[in-house]
Amino acid sequence: MDDDNMPDYSGILESFSGLLDMRRSDDIVGLGLILLKSGSVQVEMEDESRSISSQIEECMALVAKALKKSELPVYQRLLIAIELIQTDEYSLASEILDFINLKHPESDWSQVANILLKKRIQGLSGEEGSTYHAQKILADWIEIALERSGRTDGAVLFSTQLAEEENRYLPLIKLLIRTDHKEEAVEWIQRGVKKTCQDPYTKARFYER
Repeated sequence: MDDDNMPDYSGILESFSGLLDMRRSDDIVGLGLILLKSGSVQVEMEDESRSISSQIEECMALVAKALKKSELPVYQRLLIAIELIQTDEYSLASEILDFINLKHPESDWSQVANILLKKRIQGLSGEEGSTYHAQKILADWIEIALERSGRTDGAVLFSTQLAEEENRYLPLIKLLIRTDHKEEAVEWIQRGVKKTCQDPYTKARFYER
């Protein structure tokens, strides 16, 4: 695509900057997801030079700033940030992770965990459409939320259930090591290797989060 036909996001960038100046952070947060979804489509279709990507990244950097300044409850901002990251297929919103990794109250992470657990149950029961890949990513976030809420036992229980049902070992092993359950981690490593050797057609999922 030549420069004359290239999408121009400068107006959106200026608008987001103006909203920040007016302390309208919540408005930017709401518009961020719309921008990310529509922008991802354009990136997929026509962004060999990465001109579109770089423009969207600048806009999403302001969305990340807005998340930090927003007056929405922390747990709601965390849920929005998680949705943005899940939507981001082309690493256009990497700065959103900075907000996720800030120190947030355990009580807010606990609310996030409860909401995501309910969402997972609804997805598994067919109440809302959900692919296997989406469920896998959702499970990762549930584990993170449970651990950061201080509900370590709940995180281990949840991760153990997935390892038993889906041969999903690495997230559990890493969690057990982080929480100083090294003997249990060794047992699950051995179990995963044996599973693969006994049934090579059933892959033990030693994948990264």
